[in-house]
Amino acid sequence: MSSAADSNSSVKGPIIDTLKSSLNHYPRAKHTIDRLVYPKETIRQQTNHFQSRPEILERITEALVPSNVQATIDKRPRAFVVSGLGGTGKTELARNFFINNYRSYFDVVLFLVADQRERLSHQYADAACALGLIDRDQIRDLENARERLKLWLESPFKRMEKFEQVVASRYGSNVEVDDETEYEKAKWLLVLDNADKPELLLDFWPAYGAGSVLVTSRNPSSWKYHFPETQGLTLGGLDLSAAINLLKAVSQTTKEPGSDSTATEIVERLERLPLAIVQIGSAISKRNLSLKAFVNDYARPSQLYSLYEACDQVSGYEHNLASVGAFDTLEEESPSVLLLLNIASVLDPSCIQEEVIFGAWKDCTQYPRPQIKDDYHKAVANLIERSMLTKDTDDGSLQIHRLVQAVARSRLTKQVGQVQNVFELAWTAVAQKFPYRDQEMNTAGSVHRWEMCATMYPHVCQLRLVAQEIQDVHPKTEVPLEFLDLIYEATWWQCERREAAEAADLVNFALAICDLGSSPEEIANQSLRTPLQFRQTAFWACKITISFIMGDQKTAFLYSQLRYQSAQNEYKVTGKITGFQTSTLTTLGQAFAMNRLYDKAVQALNQSVSLRKQMPKFERDWLCTPLYHLGITHHCMGKLEEAAGYLEEAIAAREEKFGFNDRVSHRTGAMLYALANVRNSQGRFDDAYGLHHKAFLHCRQTNGERAYTTLKCAQKLTEHYERYGLDQEARPFLQNILSTFGQQSDRRREVSQAAFLLSTILLRHGEAPKSRECMHQAGVIYNELRHGEKRAADALTWADVKQLICYDYF
Repeated sequence: MSSAADSNSSVKGPIIDTLKSSLNHYPRAKHTIDRLVYPKETIRQQTNHFQSRPEILERITEALVPSNVQATIDKRPRAFVVSGLGGTGKTELARNFFINNYRSYFDVVLFLVADQRERLSHQYADAACALGLIDRDQIRDLENARERLKLWLESPFKRMEKFEQVVASRYGSNVEVDDETEYEKAKWLLVLDNADKPELLLDFWPAYGAGSVLVTSRNPSSWKYHFPETQGLTLGGLDLSAAINLLKAVSQTTKEPGSDSTATEIVERLERLPLAIVQIGSAISKRNLSLKAFVNDYARPSQLYSLYEACDQVSGYEHNLASVGAFDTLEEESPSVLLLLNIASVLDPSCIQEEVIFGAWKDCTQYPRPQIKDDYHKAVANLIERSMLTKDTDDGSLQIHRLVQAVARSRLTKQVGQVQNVFELAWTAVAQKFPYRDQEMNTAGSVHRWEMCATMYPHVCQLRLVAQEIQDVHPKTEVPLEFLDLIYEATWWQCERREAAEAADLVNFALAICDLGSSPEEIANQSLRTPLQFRQTAFWACKITISFIMGDQKTAFLYSQLRYQSAQNEYKVTGKITGFQTSTLTTLGQAFAMNRLYDKAVQALNQSVSLRKQMPKFERDWLCTPLYHLGITHHCMGKLEEAAGYLEEAIAAREEKFGFNDRVSHRTGAMLYALANVRNSQGRFDDAYGLHHKAFLHCRQTNGERAYTTLKCAQKLTEHYERYGLDQEARPFLQNILSTFGQQSDRRREVSQAAFLLSTILLRHGEAPKSRECMHQAGVIYNELRHGEKRAADALTWADVKQLICYDYF
């Protein structure tokens, strides 16, 4: 087993000082945490008619509020998952649990919605700010905020001076952590609500710390796989007596004589689901009906349900309830309010921004006069009264329960004209807020638009699902081309962030639609593209980028050739040099290089440079991308001087356009990273370290602490640390890389390299069992990726794992 270290390299004092000073980048807080509930309004949100479930609360309490003796020995958070259908009262149960235990046991309660990664990232940042772990001006660095909060959950000192000692020691400073007692630590409860995808929580779950985690989820099956130590239960409907009590309380019929049998009939029809009972009970109360009158007047199943199928279909709970008592009256009495509800039904349910839904609602032309803001507020109030919506009083955003949303949408999709109208209003409003990038020559985009992209992205995902539902129910409908443009922008944003899995779902949906019009081969052999085919080739570019990230050279090469052929045929007709044509040459060159066809790669990339220079209004920075890939390609060919020349020219062109050390995107960091790799191959190790460190700082400040680009640079720094004998500085970086990339299939090559490097460090420090574990991880990945060149773990070398990334770029 060989190492990346160079035993002949010497350590220079100034370099060590620079390395250690670069690790001290966190603020120094000096306050003390007493008690905190985040968000603060959570403690006041208990519903008026909540039906407690004592037996279930007792089980949760036993799991999450242990004895004092057990609390001092727990090393990992205690966790409990409450799963079940939407509408069963999971969120209210979780809220009831924390309210019962907040003052008596927990000092800090964080109640977070965990259904989308982006939203959870923002909530972690807000919570970290509320705790004083970060300053308000640092809240945009989501990865840094998340890791700060996780570190506090692992070491939840009430006095921040103690916590900062932990931070300093974690990041390599020679700071000793004072002796601690459990009385100095806060007792915390983390509630992760609507966490339907356990794998989404892997980056957010605190690995250590004697706290408690309570999860609510519709997904009962995969928690043990991802989090084997969690306890849990599946929550069904209320027991019969509680369901009857809830119905009577909400419908204000507690004094109605002889009503138990009638109430039983109603709640059984509603599967005893709390939300369904509240909705129907509210309808009964508003109409001043008795329970008996309601049963008589709404006797037909069609009056109460839009769909009714087997009640054991977990993924299709919308088939068990359709609240006609509310929907039908809306349709008859207030169609504009129903429209608002329908628009909410096709957007992300957990956070519907006021400007988005109002923008969609007011643009409807079917009413005799334009809808104004006062009309909107009245409509929202109407739906809140019906328990269909809730509203955040701080920012005005709306939330719609998933059960209500599903019922509304299942009704809506039956009417093709209405669902198309609502869908267009919604996606148009989202598109107006989504910051589209400049597509002329900028292939990376600005990070300054990322925050708004993250805000709108959950809506795009939901709209994509709605579009698929519409096509499933009404196969002859066409997806608007402009909606595909929105999908493209969201896809490209994920490509910029190097999140291939997220981007793949969107691009596969879009290409499935585009391919219905023309096959890829037909477009490649066609002279001019139709508007649909124009979008199709744009999504090919996304497909190529995703394939590059995933290391799928075959797919990247296929679509690069198709896209290039399409551009060439178009050029033969128009005679115009376009950004489309030059970009196809660049990606084709990259695809050639990734398949080790370096001479063809150089030819294509040089042609891209030549054509870009001939374009109208040429600017020098347009050459950055092909020059960047020419540099990497020549590096692969062993032509190091030529490689350095191309990369230095690309960096100079970038600085000429955006200034020194710009923060527009990570492209400058990428070029510095590539040039550092060349210097490393030239044996100019100090120069290489300086450039890698500069690239690391650039990517960290531009993309964030835990971004893919930042961690790529960090991994290179660990190779320098090992060479300089700074194992303790390298170790936390490698552990950070493994914890971040470990569960991501498109990061296996980086994981294998990081595991190998950590294994060598652990072995040098006498930690043989952990070293073997890391080397085993590196070997398993290597053998999965290199089928014909399998290695035993003890025979694996650094040269082996280094070859897993033959074209090192980002």
